[in-house]
Amino acid sequence: MIEFKEKYDSRIRDKVAEYQYEKSSKNLKKMCKIILIMAIILILLSVVCGPGEDIDYWSCGVGVFLLFFAILMPKCLKTTYKNNKYKFVEKTFELKNETELVYKFDEEKVYIFSSSGEKMRSALETIYEYFSMVYEDDESYLLFISNVNCYVIFKDCITGGTLEKFNEILANNFPKDKYIKRTNLQNINK
Repeated sequence: MIEFKEKYDSRIRDKVAEYQYEKSSKNLKKMCKIILIMAIILILLSVVCGPGEDIDYWSCGVGVFLLFFAILMPKCLKTTYKNNKYKFVEKTFELKNETELVYKFDEEKVYIFSSSGEKMRSALETIYEYFSMVYEDDESYLLFISNVNCYVIFKDCITGGTLEKFNEILANNFPKDKYIKRTNLQNINK
C-alpha cells in the first residue's frame, strides 16, 4: 500500500492556482491566435477590395480592433492575475492549516482521510474510476474528481511505499489520455 500524509497548507492552494492559470492561459492563447488570424484576413480584405469600397473602412476598422484586442488581452490577463494572485482559489478552500490529509492507495481502491482536531473527521473509500484525470509534474500529483475539483498530493509527503510503485498503480488504473505526466507546470511567477 502506498501512503501519503500532508497538512493542508499554501502549497496545495498554490498548485491548484498554478494548474488553473496554465489551463486558462493556454485557452486564451488559442483564442488570441484565432482573433489575430481574423484581423489579418479583414485587413487584407480591405487592401484587396481597394479604396472607395464600403467594405474597406469596415474591414480595416474591425481588423485593427481585433489586432489590438489580440495583443492587449494576454497582457491584461497577466496583469490581472498578478494583482489578484490566488484570490479566486483562496475563497474556494474551506480547509485550514491544521487539517491533516492521509491518502492510501492499493491496486484496487483509494482511501482518503482528513481530520482537523476533534472538530472534523472524514473518510472516503473509492475505486479509481471516481477520478476523471491525473496530472503528474516534478513535485506533485493532481487527482481530479471533476474539471475543477482535485486532490493535490505532494511527492515529498510519501510515508509508505515508493513513488515508482505508485506510478505503476496509476498507469495500470488510468488510460494514457487520463494520466498525464509533465516535467513541470508552467512557472506562474515569470
